[in-house]
Amino acid sequence: MPYIYTAFHTAHTDGQPVMAPVFFADLKDQALRAEEQAFMLGTDILVVPAFAKNPSLPKGIWEELSLIKGDTKGKYQSTLKVRGGAIIPVGKVIQNVNENSFDPLTLIVCLDNEGKAEGSLYWDKGEGWEFQKGDYKLFSFEAGLQDEHHLTLKLVDSKGTGRIDLGVIKVEVLHKGKLYKGSGTLDKTITIKV
Repeated sequence: MPYIYTAFHTAHTDGQPVMAPVFFADLKDQALRAEEQAFMLGTDILVVPAFAKNPSLPKGIWEELSLIKGDTKGKYQSTLKVRGGAIIPVGKVIQNVNENSFDPLTLIVCLDNEGKAEGSLYWDKGEGWEFQKGDYKLFSFEAGLQDEHHLTLKLVDSKGTGRIDLGVIKVEVLHKGKLYKGSGTLDKTITIKV
């Protein structure tokens, strides 16, 4: 499975997504308190196991997500959903830690009711304590509909002194049950036709 980078949407410190009950998506919705089948990864990904029978799910926009070709087929496959308003950074499948999982980096965009989304990506070398001296990168992204047929995605902030070349970024937009694809580099705004 591709690596999902949701470290800054969680309270966990090691960069791994945090598994949490679905009521974390909406603390005011009492119906979610008793849900024991579905669960959250961070704040933006909802996992509904294949065995779930009539699960109570959070309200709002939740678009279905496919990470690997064919992963939505099969009677034992869980359904993954992305929260409207989120940008999820996803790396490719790697076989060992020496491979570059950002070759390519994919940003999965799921728009909210206002046609906007935001997200972030944290990167460091993964060993040692250099991050305490600023040797890391924290990228912040924003996406939004410019008109009914065009979405733009741009880098809005970059912190840290770490060096990483993300190269060409793939962008997948989940919008009203459809998937739209585009690509570009972070030195310019990326435009995707929807």
